Amino acid sequence: IVIIPTSSSDNSSSAMVEPPTPADNSATTKQLVAARRPEFSLGAVGHDNNECKPCAWHWKAKGCSNGVQCGFCHLCSSTALKEKRKKRIAELHTLAKEKKKSQFIS
Repeated sequence: IVIIPTSSSDNSSSAMVEPPTPADNSATTKQLVAARRPEFSLGAVGHDNNECKPCAWHWKAKGCSNGVQCGFCHLCSSTALKEKRKKRIAELHTLAKEKKKSQFIS
């Protein structure tokens, strides 16, 4: 937020507040995300056994609105959701190829 001092004709001073520029928002967003740390949530119960589901919101600038009560894991890294999604899609592709292959053989 940028505060610009202004003066009026009656010699009293006031300030006009300008909304932040997109560059300011971007820097603030990056700072908020960088300041985030893994934390416990209800969904983190299976984290040690790799049986948890990463929270998609925890690593965003505003964070997860459910906090500790979230049913998804806040202990997973910021890249865990993307990694698990890639792994799941690769497995689905493999299954689809195997199914297609078995249809041709039968």
